[in-house]
Amino acid sequence: MYRLSRQLHRQFPRRPRLIGVRAPVCPGPLNLWMNIPVDPQGNTQWGEPLSKPGDRVTFRACLDCIVVLSACPQDILPVNGRECVPTSLEYVLNAH
Repeated sequence: MYRLSRQLHRQFPRRPRLIGVRAPVCPGPLNLWMNIPVDPQGNTQWGEPLSKPGDRVTFRACLDCIVVLSACPQDILPVNGRECVPTSLEYVLNAH
């Protein structure tokens, strides 16, 4: 099972509470842009992101849901790029 960092584990369940929702379980995060290659022996490495400015992903919710977005605070390993500078995040909600 993917283990959350202590900070994420504390913060993720707190965010829905701001709108009056208590989550019985805090699911593990979906890391969209992290580059963690796995070799044939099952070993992993922390690689720099392969994504580029302007890359995007689209999700469709089939039922009501709460989404919590977070930027990974990792500044020791290269998973956020070697520059360790803030980047922007844009999201759009479309009601159909």
